[in-house]
Amino acid sequence: MIEGGASRTGAQIEIGSPASAVTEASGSIVGVVAALAAEGRCLFAGAAPPGRAVIVMPGVRLCVGGVGAGRATAAGRSLLGVGATALVSWGVAAGLGPAALAGTVILASEVGPTGPSDTGSPSDTQRLARAWVDRLEGCLRGRVPLARGRLVGTDRILTAVADKRALARTGALGADMETAAVAQVARGAGIPWIAVRAVADSANVALPPHVMLAVDVVGRIRTIGFIMALGRHPRECLQLPGLARGFRAALTSLRTVAQAAGPALLAPGTAAAGDMLRQTAGSEAVS
Repeated sequence: MIEGGASRTGAQIEIGSPASAVTEASGSIVGVVAALAAEGRCLFAGAAPPGRAVIVMPGVRLCVGGVGAGRATAAGRSLLGVGATALVSWGVAAGLGPAALAGTVILASEVGPTGPSDTGSPSDTQRLARAWVDRLEGCLRGRVPLARGRLVGTDRILTAVADKRALARTGALGADMETAAVAQVARGAGIPWIAVRAVADSANVALPPHVMLAVDVVGRIRTIGFIMALGRHPRECLQLPGLARGFRAALTSLRTVAQAAGPALLAPGTAAAGDMLRQTAGSEAVS
């Protein structure tokens, strides 16, 4: 996780400043889309105003766009506008499979409602994305619980276990409301994308539906709405401890990912990705 501040790099890029204020001379830029402020803070401890792309470090931009496909689309386009050459859907997800327990990090380069999103021979961008997931998987193995597979998009928060079971039949490991939109933006721009999603609520966990309505689009609790929801539906109070534990586990895993892989998340064309490729080649040569 990178701390914000007024320090500058050799390229005179101010960390935490609006991305639109800076044009880098060259190189790859990974754009990270997060829905919630808490998700964004796992990658960058500085201020990230909702809906604005900010500089995490040279070559990395973050946009906390809010919940839902429309906001994720806007965030992805904002990142394209500041030069992103790869996109990441970053945050938490609902677990669908038995292996997707709270805190499990799902690495995905496919998203779809019923099956693999891509058929036939993979394109160059798909090959780049799969190699990117390979690098991340190798970096994170043994550090966090990992699962690699497909995500599925949903247009609402999955509060009922029955809804999760229905989506599990698609073969997806997890569900969220933003990844499909990020993927569509990336495909439209002809750039690679991946998803890094930590499970906050596993398949057998129901969420308190009325309490969830008291959370705003970037994850902040509306205090009055929260109190009113519990007053009208007091039994939902029983679900809060488990929800909090799962969310904490997911955020802990996201912070571990950011610390292990770096804010660029080993994206194609970044220095960290090149270093890892050279290390892998060196290990293969020695063996």
